[in-house]
Order: sequence, then C-alpha cells, then structure tokens
Amino acid sequence: MYRTRATINYVVLIVGGVVTLINGYILHESCENPEYRSLVVENLNKAFHMAEIAKISLEQRPWNAQPQPVFAEISQLANWIFKNPGSTQLVREGEGVQLPLDKVWESLNGVWGMRDEVTLAGNEKNELQTIIRCVNPELQATKAGRFFDGAQQILLSAIGERERNDPCNTKKYQAWTTSYDNAPSVTQLCPEYLEKIKKVKFHDIGSFEDLKLDDTSLKLWPKPNVAMDLAAFMDMTLLHEMTHTVAGMEKKDEGKAYGWINVVDMPVGRAFRNADSVAMFALGHQMLLETTMKPQKDGSILVKSITA
Repeated sequence: MYRTRATINYVVLIVGGVVTLINGYILHESCENPEYRSLVVENLNKAFHMAEIAKISLEQRPWNAQPQPVFAEISQLANWIFKNPGSTQLVREGEGVQLPLDKVWESLNGVWGMRDEVTLAGNEKNELQTIIRCVNPELQATKAGRFFDGAQQILLSAIGERERNDPCNTKKYQAWTTSYDNAPSVTQLCPEYLEKIKKVKFHDIGSFEDLKLDDTSLKLWPKPNVAMDLAAFMDMTLLHEMTHTVAGMEKKDEGKAYGWINVVDMPVGRAFRNADSVAMFALGHQMLLETTMKPQKDGSILVKSITA
C-alpha cells in the first residue's frame, strides 16, 4: 500500500544575536483550502502521536525487563519487522554501538520533534525544513534531489517535464518526498489521493476497530493485501513520508517496500532503513497500546477480549 509523507521544518530565528532552530512543518499555500488543511493537520497530529508513543516504548527497552504483558507483544512485533526483540537498552548516537532498533528510535524521535506548524519565513536554506504541498504549485525550477516512493531522480525545469515526471500523474502514488542538501525537503500529497481520502469514513484505527474489513469505503488503490494494510490510514501514510525527510533520518523504500507482507519478509539489514517498516511498527504498536486489536504475523488482526 503506497504511502504519503508529511513534512517538518526548522526555521532560523535570530534572538539577541543567537541563531535558534525552531522545529516544525510548513503547509504550502496549496493546502489552505479549508477541507485540505483540516484533513492534513488532523492526520499530521495523529502521525506525531503515533511516533511519540512508539519512541517512548523504544526508550523503555529492554522490554523483557518490563512487567506489563503488553511489552511482550511489542517485543514480538519488533521481532517480526526488525528481527530484534528489543532485549537491549537504547543507545543514542555517540554513546556506543547502535543496533537497528536504536536507528528506528532516531527516526521516530526526529519525526516527533517536527510536531509544530511554523510559518514560511522565506529563503529557507536549511535541509531540516520540510514543506508539505497539496496541489502542484506554480512552475518553478527544482534542483536535483533524493526522491522517495519509487520515483526516479527528476530534473524539473519546464512545465512539460513537470507534468510528465510528477509521480502523482501515474495514479499509483499517494504522495512522494524529495530531500535536498541546504534546502527544505518537499512532500507532495497527491491531489487524487486527498480527494479519495475526503470520501473515506475511517481515518484512523480508533474508528477502524468495529468496522467490517470488507467495507467498500476502505477500498483505496492499490488493493490492500491483508487487514494490517486496511488499517494503514492517512496518519500512517504521513508518518511514512516524514521518515523520508532529513529530520526523519531519510529512510528509504527498500525494494518491495510497501505493505505488511513485504515488511515482515524484509531481510534484517534492510528493514530498519525502510520507511514502511518504521511506520508499520508504529501502527502496530499503537494498536497494542490504545485499542483492543492485536496484529498477527500473517497480517490479520485479532480483537483481544476485555475482562472486567
């Protein structure tokens, strides 16, 4: 299931001669349509929450030393996706040898740090900034950058090239992200995806819990493979996109990178670098902590019984 990317910015302010980087995301003017703005901001906030609770759990490793039963389930989830049960403490950069789960924490921590919306100040040069666009903006020259979501590197300098090369025009992508050196990242939310999302009744796992999995309102493109793919709503799509930014550690799309089955089957050396692996872990983690749902290795979802 193809995902989107949300974006965040560090804006430079000079206060009393001191340069301060303010973390946040910038919404492009193309997102100022009230329907788009509310949809994007609402799901960005949910994506930041998803990143926050997963990063906090990663900070509580080793999970086998935690008394709550849910940590055994989180450990199992991490082992399916990253082939690592979380039996070691968190190691931050510069503190020692980092394991894959430490790199996952870095990505989620970076995403969570981008949770505030900031105003475009003009002439931003910092690669930690990100601009989220909802509609293809006015024609402008674009430098070569690092493209994600399967898009080839594209040099956009004329309208014909922009129309021909924009991955949204393939109708296969929900969004794409480009990161640059010394310039803001760009996340383009595909307009057709936004229009489809506006018509969907279920936007997050909180409303997903009681629905039937064959509900026709969930049938976005491409067709989901398993229940976990159906549960991947716009908030997870945005989280996926944010991991592609510099602040999100520029996670890649590693080969067959999308969807639960491909994520679980991915070799250990690639999983922690894969954007959808990080996002799927955060989604499954949120299910375990905040709902009665429990992901299964085959991608099905078990509804846990509640005892008084």
